[in-house]
Amino acid sequence: MRTEGGNFIEEGLLGELEFFSRHAGLPLHAGRFTLQIAGIGQVSLNRESVQRGYLVVNPSAGGGRATKRLRVVRTALEQWQTICTRSLEEGIAVSAKLAREGAVCVAAGGDGTLSSVVGGYLRALEAGEVGDTTRIACLPVGTANDAARELGVPKRLQQILPGLAHPICQTLDAGRIRLPDGREHYFFNVVGVGFDARVNDATSERLKQRWGRLAYLIAILKQLWYYQPVTLQLEIDGQRIEQAALLVAIANGRSYGGGIRIAPFAEFDDGCFDVCLIEYIPRLEFLRQFPKALRGEHLGHPAVHSWRARNVRLWLPDVEPVSVDGELLYTSHLHCEVLPARVPFALPRSNQ
Repeated sequence: MRTEGGNFIEEGLLGELEFFSRHAGLPLHAGRFTLQIAGIGQVSLNRESVQRGYLVVNPSAGGGRATKRLRVVRTALEQWQTICTRSLEEGIAVSAKLAREGAVCVAAGGDGTLSSVVGGYLRALEAGEVGDTTRIACLPVGTANDAARELGVPKRLQQILPGLAHPICQTLDAGRIRLPDGREHYFFNVVGVGFDARVNDATSERLKQRWGRLAYLIAILKQLWYYQPVTLQLEIDGQRIEQAALLVAIANGRSYGGGIRIAPFAEFDDGCFDVCLIEYIPRLEFLRQFPKALRGEHLGHPAVHSWRARNVRLWLPDVEPVSVDGELLYTSHLHCEVLPARVPFALPRSNQ
């Protein structure tokens, strides 16, 4: 720990902030900001008024290219205060603190970064500690950016920032996952179990750095030759199903995995999940149908089943990876419930 302006600042976190600020060319602002992070302890950061908002940055997003993309708009970001996070849990803790302060919190990263910001907000909301002026927005500088794309957020950062000056504010849905050990996780886009989660597990950061969104396609082709079906039990709003499945997706948004439109009719504000189960199909049939899934045209296939639901329970025969907005957890049972109209989202207003 070291002291700065009478406040204690954790060395590693401050170092990350200074590193990001220096390499992205963004200012590191000051003020009084005390934060308790599991595994790190109490961190006191400096900040100015929250009225200008905070940029919660994941420097490793986009295969480590997030900071490079943000340099392009560093002048426009001078009024935003930057916080660099090193892990999902740290992003959640920081975002929960900002939500309590009533801040505008902008997730600068991919789907995982946005999920952590939403998760932090929901953690504060569940505790009844959210400020009235809290808003969430995103700068999509990650690898997949599926949620941002489906929300209509422009790819070019130069188009987003002017639009956030007078944004379109919407209240969107999210989801909560309950695990057998009592832990809870929040998600904003898609939870995947089965083949898609195995693909995510096999998509290394090194692969993302080299190939970007193509990394997911490479991992899909690799996993296709080794994957075996999982016989799972699924309960959808009380309806019990047992099936040997290729995958199950519990979707709040429409796409995941870098553009696979697994739930083409899902909406972020309809109060329901779109659940998609794909039975195990032969490899060649999978390859024939995969282009249709990219376009969201797979629902007519006899091996594809879909439902709309508010509560979904899933049992697996063994512990398996579960993809939660691109981040992984491992479990044999989960319960997902929709949280309707919980997330105050600021979307950039079009200049056209």
